[in-house]
Amino acid sequence: MTKVNSLLFLFAFLTTTLCAQIQRGDATIGAAAFYEYGFPTKNTSSGSSYYLLAPTYGQMLTDRLMLGGMAQLFNETYSQRGSTNFRLHPYFRYYFQPKAQGTHWYIQAGTDRPSVDYSFLWGFGEYTALQVGSNHFIRPNIVLEASLTSYYIYYPYHFSLPNAPSFELRAGLRSFLRQESLGDWKSGSGQVNQGTILLGNNQLELHFFPNNKNSFLRTNINTETSYFFADQWSAGLKIDYSRGNFDNTILNNTSTYLSFTPSLRYYLKSGGQVIPFGNVESSLGYSQNNFDDSLNDGQLNVRIGAGAAFFLNEALAIESLLFLDRSISGERSYMGYRIALQYFLKNK
Repeated sequence: MTKVNSLLFLFAFLTTTLCAQIQRGDATIGAAAFYEYGFPTKNTSSGSSYYLLAPTYGQMLTDRLMLGGMAQLFNETYSQRGSTNFRLHPYFRYYFQPKAQGTHWYIQAGTDRPSVDYSFLWGFGEYTALQVGSNHFIRPNIVLEASLTSYYIYYPYHFSLPNAPSFELRAGLRSFLRQESLGDWKSGSGQVNQGTILLGNNQLELHFFPNNKNSFLRTNINTETSYFFADQWSAGLKIDYSRGNFDNTILNNTSTYLSFTPSLRYYLKSGGQVIPFGNVESSLGYSQNNFDDSLNDGQLNVRIGAGAAFFLNEALAIESLLFLDRSISGERSYMGYRIALQYFLKNK
């Protein structure tokens, strides 16, 4: 399959809607885990570490009602000082027409954490989230989810602050496991043949916090796509872009970050439930801040790693990766480990 045909296939994939109904017993899962250790440098006597564990799960209790949530464990340590936080975010989701073909609208209520955490301004707050959205089935186990969420932020330790809402638009891929195939993961199998397209973290977030004293607008765009140009060989490109603007009566601050990360990967076999791989990538990034010139910087990193893809079915895999990251533009090196959900698309 030529590169042009692959691009046409990817466009068709993202714009195709399948005839799929939601029913009791269906489930949605998410896997997110990350650990990174920064080695000491000549200017630091100790290293730094960061880890995040954030599994998500949702279960259809009836044909219309889903109960789900995310557990988040987070720790950051620098110069022998650190903090650990644990958060649990349950939610209820109600689908209006579960027997509809392809596209399913819903409302959701629960607690959640927006992409922008205001604790750096006013300390930790409590977030209540009301959401309206839709799921578009583009593969039997994959949906394109789009949503609008209103976060009501309550600051228990800052009584003088207004409890104002913030808003967030999101769009991204999500797994949706059918009830009749939930047990298939025990014998799941996938293939990494020429022409396959691999999608990782692909999402769009637009966050807006309006207030008469403080306002914040932030845009996040993350894309991660790879193409198998030969059996067991893939070349990919990851793009990360974020731009934030904070405005109040004292200052106006705009920060921007953009990075491009090409990668090359080789899988040790072409099929199976567990397929090991080796990975090499290089990241070129740039950050800019109009308030603090010291934050204007370019970064060049090289990363090598090894891992394995554990296939739940032919389209979904949980990927684990152990990596070593060396900063070419700076002097710090990192090692780390991550777990993420990957989507394998085949042109059938």
